[in-house]
Amino acid sequence: MEEKILSLNINAILDYIKFASSSVKIISSFFINNDEMLNKIELCIVEGITNIIEHSYEFNTEKIILIDIYYCESYLKFNLTDSAKEYVLNFNKELIYDENDINSLPEGGMGLFLIKEIMDEVYLKRINNSNVLTMIKKII
Repeated sequence: MEEKILSLNINAILDYIKFASSSVKIISSFFINNDEMLNKIELCIVEGITNIIEHSYEFNTEKIILIDIYYCESYLKFNLTDSAKEYVLNFNKELIYDENDINSLPEGGMGLFLIKEIMDEVYLKRINNSNVLTMIKKII
């Protein structure tokens, strides 16, 4: 059974991302005893919030992002909710680059690619006039 263990609201301000991502990492550390995985979860939170601030809210600092963490004995679930107009995220976009040439890394899409690679499930739903990005990480 899922249980909500943290709900956090932040203004859509880039400087606030570290507060939110650090909070998620600390809460996650009660259930995951792997520093590398905790760092990857934090990275996913940073990328998700950054996408909302830049692309959904277009840097409107008066907008709010809701971060919810849910616990189940086999996974942690992270919901990032925004009230922007409806949008679509392409989690299946393939990144094409030369791994020997850092300049060949694509300008866009890297954050979504990382989220998809790190998390076990990722999806975006429109619920009650809000966009909810859900990221699930198995802990067993």
